[in-house]
Amino acid sequence: MGIFTFILVLLLVFTGLAIERILKDIRVQNKEIIEILKKNNRDKEENTSDKVEH
Repeated sequence: MGIFTFILVLLLVFTGLAIERILKDIRVQNKEIIEILKKNNRDKEENTSDKVEH
């Protein structure tokens, strides 16, 4: 029974670490997406102001 419990705990630990790594990757990707959207929004605002000046 002891070895079964050990394997189960080990499996849970590695599953937790994998989930933590996946969530970290998602956070990094979200930050990159937000930066791209901010840049895109700035470009749109610049293009709009250029059109108004002409």
